[in-house]
Amino acid sequence: MLFSGILWFPQKIKPFLDKRFFFPVEEKLRIESSPIPIPEAEALGSGLLIGYTTDNGMPVYIPYSRLSQHMALIGQSGVGKTVCGTNLMTQHIRNGGGYLFIDGKLSSSELDNVIMLAKWAGREQDVYILNAANPEQSNTYNPILYGDPQEVASRIISLIPEGSAGTDHYRSSAKQAIETIVAAFQRLGKPYNFMDISMVLMEAQTIYIILKELNSKYFDDPVTAQFKMLINRYRDKDGRINVEEFRKTLGGLAGRLHEFATGSFGQVMNTYNPELKLYDAIMQHKIIYVMLPTMGKNEQSISLAKMIIADLRTAISWIQKLPDELKPNPPYFVFPDEAGSYIDKNWTRPLEQSRSAGIFFCPAFQTFANLETDEKENKEMILGNTYTKIFYKLGTNTTATEASEMLGNRRRTTYAIGEGHGASISGAEVDTSPIKNQGDSAASTTMQRDEEVAKVTPEQFMALPIGECIVFYDGNRIYHLKTPIFKITPEARKVLNLDNNQLNRFVMPEVEGLDLFEKVKNLLN
Repeated sequence: MLFSGILWFPQKIKPFLDKRFFFPVEEKLRIESSPIPIPEAEALGSGLLIGYTTDNGMPVYIPYSRLSQHMALIGQSGVGKTVCGTNLMTQHIRNGGGYLFIDGKLSSSELDNVIMLAKWAGREQDVYILNAANPEQSNTYNPILYGDPQEVASRIISLIPEGSAGTDHYRSSAKQAIETIVAAFQRLGKPYNFMDISMVLMEAQTIYIILKELNSKYFDDPVTAQFKMLINRYRDKDGRINVEEFRKTLGGLAGRLHEFATGSFGQVMNTYNPELKLYDAIMQHKIIYVMLPTMGKNEQSISLAKMIIADLRTAISWIQKLPDELKPNPPYFVFPDEAGSYIDKNWTRPLEQSRSAGIFFCPAFQTFANLETDEKENKEMILGNTYTKIFYKLGTNTTATEASEMLGNRRRTTYAIGEGHGASISGAEVDTSPIKNQGDSAASTTMQRDEEVAKVTPEQFMALPIGECIVFYDGNRIYHLKTPIFKITPEARKVLNLDNNQLNRFVMPEVEGLDLFEKVKNLLN
């Protein structure tokens, strides 16, 4: 009997031992968790922790094999999206990976946090900062310096929004012109920057300088002939170059490029030998934090974000050509926070193809409406290519309803039990006999009904507390999680000297660029 009791007792207490945590949750938010994707023992170093289930406290890790199929973070402002992203990025750099964090908020505290967590992980030397609003706290970056003329032109053309048929005409003409100009620059063999291209588009003397150098060094070269044919289209009756007509053909592209060549943006991006080269940074698992001054310089910030994504597309195409053993492992993490302000159709191709390059995305946005650009299919293509969707508290009924429909329905059985009792007595009123007709009755009914109900209702999405999320994984698994927040204790900050943060600056050798601005200035003087 004692032996049987010993065998019986562990089986009875095992369910309670398995439930290591229990989080109090409102009755209407209690959602039964699906089986976890990967056991914790197998996940360490090969996946990222999203959070802990509210019903039994089990950790939910997403393996890198599924992270490579991308994630999406949806939720209103201030409910935990950035905290979740920071937690994922911190785990990722501890696993040896790198990330590109595009932040739509110009936050000095987030900058300190990025540097501090990298230092805590022993990787402070891998940090690059792009802060176009404050060049003194930024590394330099030139996204148009590398690649063949077609690739560079494709990045620059991403600055022109797509729209009507007339816009398409301007885009086609502008792409051809930029491609020809970049080919001429590369043929001259000197580095170039945004100022050099914008000078060609705005100043006729610049074109004459380029023509003179091409004729003197590469007269019979096809690149020289193509450049001449481009310029000859815009000569007037007297043979002079009509720069104004040239600029009109380019659809305002000269002004957009000039924004990157002057001011604080120019100090960061108008360089001939940049500190940050995106392809090299991805291959070396570097940590890149991009600060977009969207409140003060919204148009320029959106253009910068588009340029970075275009540069990333080129890097993906280069990495795809490499053998599998040379691709980033663990995969490189791209986290565009507040992506709704700069997302466009150029995002769809990276989401479709970056998995083969060892790169995964996790865009964060507030509503599904942020994905509805001029291209109607943009939203479907982005959501359709994210394997894991993480929903925090949703602020609109439209987004909550759409999220509920996305997760689907389940069958629920409802039961109704009814019971009734009755008693009756009958007889003549004038009858003095005590004998009457009496009767008792009883009845019971049971009704069962099957119905389809939402797995997670819109009301549940909108009632989520801060720090809790609904994870939709693998098309059929649902988890209600509490996400952890990563904090460093004051003792650790002191021991590791984490408060003394500074920017990594790299001594880059001086190179001689085209420097067309100085040449034109000297010529005019």
